[in-house]
Amino acid sequence: MKGSYPIEEVYKMAEIARRCLSEDPVDRPEMRDIVQTLSQILVCSIEWEASLGGKSQVFSGLIMSGR
Repeated sequence: MKGSYPIEEVYKMAEIARRCLSEDPVDRPEMRDIVQTLSQILVCSIEWEASLGGKSQVFSGLIMSGR
């Protein structure tokens, strides 16, 4: 993904995944926190791709195809 995706968003995804896998259930995020974080990542990703003029291969066609 080097250079083809905002690295800050990669770190956010990795962090939420790490927290979800915590052995102690108390340390795991609530589902609403997961959804909120992933929604923010999606919005940032779409804005990032739009700033490239749609030339990114990462999200092109996702919204149009409904996936």
